[in-house]
Amino acid sequence: FPAWFFDNSKLAFVTKLPQSPRWELWIQGLQGGHNVMAMPTSYVSSPSFSPDGGRIAFSSRDATAVDADVFYAPVNTRHRTNLTNHPSIDTSPTWSPTGRQIAFISDRSGSPQLWLMDSDGTNLQRMVTGGGHCDSPDWSPDGRFIVYSWQAPTRWEHDIYVMEVSTAKIFQLTTGSDSNENPHWSPDGRHLVFQSARTGSKQIFIMNADGKNLKQITAYGINEAPAWSDYQVADPEP
Repeated sequence: FPAWFFDNSKLAFVTKLPQSPRWELWIQGLQGGHNVMAMPTSYVSSPSFSPDGGRIAFSSRDATAVDADVFYAPVNTRHRTNLTNHPSIDTSPTWSPTGRQIAFISDRSGSPQLWLMDSDGTNLQRMVTGGGHCDSPDWSPDGRFIVYSWQAPTRWEHDIYVMEVSTAKIFQLTTGSDSNENPHWSPDGRHLVFQSARTGSKQIFIMNADGKNLKQITAYGINEAPAWSDYQVADPEP
């Protein structure tokens, strides 16, 4: 579950070292050094930096809990705050561009669906009501849309969908005989990157934000969970 820091200087990701029985959340500087965020249990997934880089949201469990919740923590501390605190599985948080809301996946309604809440855990809203299995939401850079994957009730595979936040209108972007998952916006909101098994193994694809101009960009091994860094702006010549 890689996630980029806003200035491309760090990555957050989940790892399990050979000598450790626990999954850990790492924040790794691209120039060296890392910070391990300690968890009370061995489960942690789907980190997401806030737009200003000051906080990180993720899914984990309290020591006495069975199901996962969405937490956040200041990046430079180990103090965690439970935002969902519900006897269900809550995971895959993604921040709005303003940092005021978080979209996430919860099965509290019976199956994993897309939900919204304010960044303090209040004002909970269910956004997808069609059943099936939603996963891996990502908020568009302009705040208008949330992209996610969805296994509709009548299908075995996931496809990529976009929801307009203000109207809750849903648009399907992919179709096929194999799953399309883990979508992520480009920094300008014009493209989407995602994984697909349409060629027989999980590979990374790019398409326009309207689902057109599909392009495969990996071809070997198994590749999944893409995360698009921000664009680098070259320094002006002196």
